[in-house]
Parts: sequence; C-alpha cells; structure tokens
Amino acid sequence: MPNSGSIIQQERLWVSVDWAKAPHGERRIPLTIIGHENQKVIVQISVDNRESKETLRGKGFIESNGYISIAASNYTRAVNPGKTSWQILNNYGRTSTGITLFPATISKQEATDAAPHLDYLVNLSDTGEIKVQAYLAATIDYSGGNGLHYALAFDNESPQLINSTLKKQGESWVNDNSEKVMMDDIRIEQSIHTISKKRCTHSEILDY
Repeated sequence: MPNSGSIIQQERLWVSVDWAKAPHGERRIPLTIIGHENQKVIVQISVDNRESKETLRGKGFIESNGYISIAASNYTRAVNPGKTSWQILNNYGRTSTGITLFPATISKQEATDAAPHLDYLVNLSDTGEIKVQAYLAATIDYSGGNGLHYALAFDNESPQLINSTLKKQGESWVNDNSEKVMMDDIRIEQSIHTISKKRCTHSEILDY
C-alpha cells in the first residue's frame, strides 16, 4: 500500500499481511486513511490467522465473512463416466472460464454418484442454514418443454433437482436464468463438506 498519492475519482488499494509476524487468532485491525484537509476515514480490516496456509492445504474453499465463492472450473474432483468429459471454456462467463459436459447430446442421467458430476470441497466455520447460488449461462429450454435440469447435494444428502429453465412471472422468453438460488434452509454443521453438482439432462454451462 502506498504511503501517499493523489486520487482523482477512485482507486483500489492493496493491503498485505506479514503472516509470520501477525498474532495468532482472528481480529479486526483499523486502517486509517488521511485525505484532503486532514480528513480521516477508518477502515476495519479482518485478519484471520487461526491457521497457516500449510495447515489449510487440502481443506477446500474457506468461508470468509459468511461467504464462499468458487469459480466453476476450480473443482476438487470431476467424475467422467463412459465417454463423457467436463470441458473448461476459456474466456467465457462473468470471470474467465465456464465449464460444461460433453457430449451435449448425452441422454438423461439420474442424479446418482455414478452420474457425471463435479465435487467442490468447502470448509465452513459456522453452523447454520445456508444458500447456494449458481451462475449459469442464459439459455432457453430446447428439450421440448421438459426443462434443463441438474442436481446439487451436500455430502451424502439426497440430491435436490433444479430446473434451470423454469420460467418465472415477468421474465422474457429468453428466460434470464443466469442466477439461480437453490438449496434454501439446508442446515450444515461447522466442518468440511463436499458440494456435488450433477448433470441430469441437456448440457448447461456453469460459470460460478
């Protein structure tokens, strides 16, 4: 972070932590920014040094401030039965990549452990109810009116089937399904869990 400088409209400032010197535990550190005519703005920075990078290795995506954000291509494990394959689409979607299953013409699959699916290892620091939000490429239902489906499951729980092309009241015919919230009110204990995204019908592109 620079000691001084001029900001015309806005500027992103990066703050780094010397983890070897940071006290063990979780705390909030005040950072004071001094501007024109000695105006001060205090920003509270959360510093979590309960575990080192080495001890966190292999524990999945870590919860921070109540959220876990995962790019779809950063899966922990991909299951590709038969001649199927999960393929990453570079320069696609909200960030840098999307992921989808090939071939797109694969027949309908049951949401079982043997079906093509992606696993994401997550590490939750609190116990309580959660929501999972998936970002999908906008599409229309080209299945003949049956909808495009996939399933989500936590650990060994029964998968929940989601119709991503279910048209809501007020939506246009293209069906804005780029954001879907599912698995409401699932109570999860504080621990490491696996989220499985299972493809059931025609291929969709998962972004985030």
